[in-house]
Amino acid sequence: MKKLIFFVLAFQILSQACRGAESKNDSLKVYYLEKVVVTAKRTQAKLKDCSASVSFLNRLDLEGSNSNNAVDVLNYLPGVFIEKTGDFGRADIDIRGIGSQGRRIAILVDGRPEKMSLFGCAVTHSLPLSNAEKVELVRGPSSVLYGSDALGGVVNIITRKGKEAQSDYTFSYGSFDTYVNRLRFGANLKDFDFSATADKRKSSGHLENSSYDGEEYSLSLGFVPAEKLSGDFDIRYFKGYKEEPLPSPPGSWNDYQRSGASLNLESRFSPAWKGTADLYSNWGKHVFSDGWHSKDLTYGCELQLNGELTKSNGLIVGTEWRHLYGKRLSQPEGEWDRDQFSVFFQDEQMLLHKILFSFGERYDHDQISGDNFSTHGGMVLDLSRGTSLRLSVNQGFRYPQINELYLFPSSNKELKSEEVWNYEIGINQRLSSLLSFDLTGFVMKGNNLIEVGSNPSPPPLFLFQNIGRFNFRGVEGGVRVETDELNGQIYYSHLNPKEKTTGRPEDKLSMKIRLHKSKSSLSLDGQYVWNYYARDHHQDKINPFFVLNSKVSYEITRHLELFAGVENILNELYQIYVDLPSSSGVYQMPRRSFSVGFRINP
Repeated sequence: MKKLIFFVLAFQILSQACRGAESKNDSLKVYYLEKVVVTAKRTQAKLKDCSASVSFLNRLDLEGSNSNNAVDVLNYLPGVFIEKTGDFGRADIDIRGIGSQGRRIAILVDGRPEKMSLFGCAVTHSLPLSNAEKVELVRGPSSVLYGSDALGGVVNIITRKGKEAQSDYTFSYGSFDTYVNRLRFGANLKDFDFSATADKRKSSGHLENSSYDGEEYSLSLGFVPAEKLSGDFDIRYFKGYKEEPLPSPPGSWNDYQRSGASLNLESRFSPAWKGTADLYSNWGKHVFSDGWHSKDLTYGCELQLNGELTKSNGLIVGTEWRHLYGKRLSQPEGEWDRDQFSVFFQDEQMLLHKILFSFGERYDHDQISGDNFSTHGGMVLDLSRGTSLRLSVNQGFRYPQINELYLFPSSNKELKSEEVWNYEIGINQRLSSLLSFDLTGFVMKGNNLIEVGSNPSPPPLFLFQNIGRFNFRGVEGGVRVETDELNGQIYYSHLNPKEKTTGRPEDKLSMKIRLHKSKSSLSLDGQYVWNYYARDHHQDKINPFFVLNSKVSYEITRHLELFAGVENILNELYQIYVDLPSSSGVYQMPRRSFSVGFRINP
C-alpha cells in the first residue's frame, strides 16, 4: 500500500508542477525543444523521428544519481533491470529480459565497443560516471547498425569533451566506510580543447567480503586541424578490486585492469554530407580468486558516411574491421584470435511530410563463425500535431564467443550465431508543451541461443549448444514532464517471459524526478518490482521490493556546493538474482545508507 501511495504522490507532484508551469506561461508562447539522440541512427536525429524505443539520461540526471557506474544509473528506465551484488562492482544490464551478463547487449563508449574479447562481456564497473556527459539506451535488437551482441539493445556512454567540460573537485563520504574522490579539469583553447578526470572510489561493503577499491583516469583531446576537419583523441585507464559476498564461494574476489584509446576524425564534405573515421582499441588483464588469469586485446577501424540523397532522403553507409585477441595465463595456457569485417547501410525516406520510412541491411563476416546478415525496417507516422505512431522490425545476432568455442571442456567449436527478431509498435503523444505520454508493445523471438546442455556423445558430460529459444512479449508505458524547474517520469514495464522466469522481473514500476530551483536541487528515483523468480517456470519466488533513493544539493557560493544522498530510504530488506558464471543466486542488497559531500568549482 505504501508503494501505491508514494507513486500517487509522485504523480501529483508532476501534475501540480506541470499546472504551475503552464499557469506561469499562460501569457507566453512556449516552445518545445526536440530531444536529439545519436545511438538509434549512428548520427544526430530527433527523438521523435526514431522508430526504435530510445531513452537517455543527460548530465543533470547523472549528477543527481547516487550510482557508481554508467550502467547502474540506467536501472530506473523502462524495460531495464540491473543485476548486481551490491552498490559497487559489476552491474549487468538486462533489456527486456535479455542480457546474459551483458554479453547480449552492445556496450559502447562514444559509439565504440567496450567488451572483453575472451568472454564478450563488459566490465561495467570500469565505466564510472566521472567523465560521462550523457548515456543513451536503445531497447530492442539493433544489429544492423552495431553488429554482433546487440540482441537486447544498445547502451552508449557519451563522454565529456573539453569544449563542454567543467573543472571541479568532488569528495563524499558515507555508510560502509565509503568515499569518493573525483577531480575533473577541462579547457577550450580555440582550435584545441582537453578534458581530464581522476576518480577514486573505495568501500568496505555492506556485507562480509564485499569491499571495493577502484580508480579510473581519462584524458580527451579535441582539435580542429582544418576548416572542415575535426578530431578527438581519448585514452583511459581503470583498475578495480572487488570482493563478492555469499552466495559466491567464501573469499571470492576479482581484480580487473582495463584500458582504452581511440582516435576519431570527422570531415564535412558539403553541407549535406559528412564522413567519420574511428580507430579504437581496448585491452585488459583479469585475475580472479579461483585461479583465473588472462589478458585480452581488441582493436579496430570504422568508416562511416552519412548525408542527404535528396531533401527527403537520408542515407548512412559504413564499414568496420575488428581484431580480437585473448590469452589465458593460468593453466592450461592458451591464446586465440579472430578477425571480423562488416558493411552496413540504413536509408530513410520521408513521404508527404508525414511518413518516415527506414530500411537497413548489414553483412558481417567472422573468421571463425562465418557470414551473417541483419535486417531493419521501420516507420514513423505523424498522425497529428504532437502524436506519432512507431512501427519497427529489427533483427539481432551474436557470434559465439571464444570461451564458448574453445576455452573450457564444455566449449564447442561447432556453435552457430544466436538470433533474435523484434516486432514493435509504439505511440508517442505530446499532451502539452510540458507533458508527454508514450506506450510501446513488443514481441521478441530468439533462436539458437547458446546454453549448456547434456552432451549426446560424452565426454564431456555437458556442452555448449545452440538449444535455447524464447518468445517474450511486453508493454512499456508512462508519462514525462519537463519544465524549467522539473524533469520527471513515471513508467510501468511488463514482460511476459513465459517459462523463462529466472532473474527476469515480470512487472516494474519506476520513476525519476528531478527538481531544480535557484541554488538547490532534489533528485528522487524509485522502483517497485514484483512477480520476480530465481528459477524458471515461476519457481522460487523472490519477495517484491520497493527501493527509493534521493539526493539533495545546495549551492553555498558560486564555487562551493554541498550535497547529501540517501539510498534505500525505506530501509527495504530485498534481494536480487544475479547470474554469475560460477555462483548464480540471490544476493542480499544494502539496507539504508547515507552519504554527504561537497563539490568545488574554481
